[in-house]
Amino acid sequence: MVEEIWKLHDFQVLYFIFQNGDLKTSVPLGMIASLTYQFVTSGVESERLMNILKEGTKVHRDGLTDQVQHFRKVCSLFMEMLRGLEYPMKVIILIDAFDECTEPSEVARNLLLPCVTGESTNRSDRSPRSATRV
Repeated sequence: MVEEIWKLHDFQVLYFIFQNGDLKTSVPLGMIASLTYQFVTSGVESERLMNILKEGTKVHRDGLTDQVQHFRKVCSLFMEMLRGLEYPMKVIILIDAFDECTEPSEVARNLLLPCVTGESTNRSDRSPRSATRV
C-alpha cells in the first residue's frame, strides 16, 4: 500500500509500524522520532524543518525528564513543521499495528487529534488556525 501511495504526486508519505515487545517500536517516542526523521530527510523544506527541530530541542533539552514529556515536545515540533509548509502538499501519515502501542491515548491526544483539527494540544499555543490537512 505504501508503495502505491508513493507513486502519487504532491504527497509526502510518512509511516510507522508499532511492534509489541520491542522498546523502540512499541513506544510513542519511537514513533514520533521515526516520523520526524522521515519528514526532515524527505527533501521537503529540509533546512526549515531542521531549524525548527534544532531550536525546539535547544530550548527544551534540559527540562524534559521522561519519555512522555519528550514525546509531547517532539509532537509539538512535528506539528509546527507540518503547519509551516510553503507550498500545497498533502502529508500522509500511516500508522500500522496501533493496538501494539504502549500509550495509544498519548498518540491520539498529541498527534492524531492535532493532525485532524490543526490545533495544538499545548495550551500556550492555541491560536486560531485553519485545520492542517494531513
